[in-house]
Amino acid sequence: MKSVSKTFRLSPGTARALSDLVAWGRATSQAALVEDLVQREALRMRLLQEEERMDQAWREASQDPLFVRDMAAVEADFGPLDAEVWNRS
Repeated sequence: MKSVSKTFRLSPGTARALSDLVAWGRATSQAALVEDLVQREALRMRLLQEEERMDQAWREASQDPLFVRDMAAVEADFGPLDAEVWNRS
């Protein structure tokens, strides 16, 4: 993978934390640590966006009478099985 050079200005505390994390073995280098942290944050944001998209889809579906009726039928069909599982001691 081709890398791209970037320059950042960090507060002294953040720069110290970056060095400490590498010294503690969190990553093999400061660049590797920044790469890992940025990738994790990007994934977290994608997951949050997907969660919001799904929440919106459920809000919209809950306004659809056919969807609500279908969900009620599924709940009624599986009610006895749910009760059997959830009422176990």
